[in-house]
Amino acid sequence: MNPVISSNEESIRIFQVIDKSSSLVEVSVLFAVGSRYDPQGRAGMAHLLEHMSFQGTIKRKDNKIITLEIENLGASIDAFTGYEYTGYSLRTPTNNIYKAVDVLTDVIINSTLNQSNLQKEKRVICEEISMYDDIPSEKAKDIFQNSLFEGNALGNNIAGTVSELDSITRGKILSFKKEAYTKENTLVSIAGNYKADLVNYILEKLKTLNKLSKLKYQKVKTVSTKGKCRLINFSKEAQQSNIIIGQTFNGGQINNKIDEYVLDLGNMILSGGMGSILYQKIREQLRLAYYVNSSTHLYDEVGCYCIELGVSNSNAQNALEEVIQIISEFIGEASKASNFERAKNYYIGHVITEIETAAELALWQSMKSLRNEKAPIYSKEEIINKINEISPENVTTLWSSMIRPDELIVVNVGSKDIRM
Repeated sequence: MNPVISSNEESIRIFQVIDKSSSLVEVSVLFAVGSRYDPQGRAGMAHLLEHMSFQGTIKRKDNKIITLEIENLGASIDAFTGYEYTGYSLRTPTNNIYKAVDVLTDVIINSTLNQSNLQKEKRVICEEISMYDDIPSEKAKDIFQNSLFEGNALGNNIAGTVSELDSITRGKILSFKKEAYTKENTLVSIAGNYKADLVNYILEKLKTLNKLSKLKYQKVKTVSTKGKCRLINFSKEAQQSNIIIGQTFNGGQINNKIDEYVLDLGNMILSGGMGSILYQKIREQLRLAYYVNSSTHLYDEVGCYCIELGVSNSNAQNALEEVIQIISEFIGEASKASNFERAKNYYIGHVITEIETAAELALWQSMKSLRNEKAPIYSKEEIINKINEISPENVTTLWSSMIRPDELIVVNVGSKDIRM
């Protein structure tokens, strides 16, 4: 299963992983445009467009017709929106691939964005926003993201806000679609057992997309909080405090400024698995939290890391202090052979299970290539070799440039305030 990426006269990039032993084909049409491209004052535009695409086309009048046709083919269809991407994916038995692709591309190209459906879907998304707003851990994530990127679209909720959704008209969403869903922004990922002519079939279906896009986003100007930590206590009646701690760092995915595998290995040392530093100290040794984990995120020009934990209100202050201590000592701990080797082995096992199939490998690599055309393409074996080549010094050098204990952002959602 060696992945191959190519371009064509249509200027659409094609990512392929052929597996003749498979009985399935998975096709994803990815666009390098997400919620950070939402027009000012209309947060939620990209997400709303993705939802509306399934509400009916000229040929297939409503969602029920689309759904029944797909499921009668034994297939499944899905879509997703991120800050910098939107994706439409399809998984189907090999013998039904052409019929299923016809549905997928019809949804993308020919959705009518009917006005009555638009109003109904807005209400559905408003309910989604309200649901997540009621969940303390999700509320903490929203406040943290907004605090990291205050004044920038990266700080907005991907789904938008109730008031700004209300201002989105059919005309505005049609104009946005013409600029967002263009050949320049498109990468098609195909994986599984299929014939070579499937590529041309998909390209023919997407030929009416505009070639170029004029959409731009506002870049993040700074990643510093000017030598000060920032604490946000958000009062919400609950038995548990949900705390997020982290910060931004310079360098993003464009031009390969950050080695994602080194970044990920550092995160594995910090919270990957039950043997990780955070889990062992916070969960096992001190018994302060039911859950504790960390994650990293790379955007075009900037990155961030965050540590999330849920603790009882009475333990919130102690837990915060312990996590800050772990952050302060992380570079020394990451260089220890026992921590490094455990995390590397765990990471390799994680990769093996995450990209076992052609479809998983294709999505893994195509998402890395979507916004960074210079991103190298690796087979699964090459990825494992690359991880094996990482040294403790690689991890500590990168993470030393990211961690600034005197500039942390802390968000606490709960009924008891904490302090720094």
